[in-house]
Amino acid sequence: MSLNHSADLSRAATEARGLAMDAVAACHSGHLGLPLGAAEIGAVLYGDFLRHDPAAPLGSTATASSSRPDTARCSSTAGSTSPVSTSPSRK
Repeated sequence: MSLNHSADLSRAATEARGLAMDAVAACHSGHLGLPLGAAEIGAVLYGDFLRHDPAAPLGSTATASSSRPDTARCSSTAGSTSPVSTSPSRK
């Protein structure tokens, strides 16, 4: 790994942290523990191992039914139902 590549990955991690903070602030909801703590992992995975073709953003095997653009929006939890059960846990 070259020194310049390491600097690029470090900058990508820093940018990811900033975007995570902006997203949490915009939604007025969220926790920054994972995005701030795992930014380097994401930068290395995306920079060295994962491949993305901007010409085919859904990939070659994706179908229209697997695309979920609505999941990228902020959502308020006020008045919504949670998919997580609120019943007491079993022992």
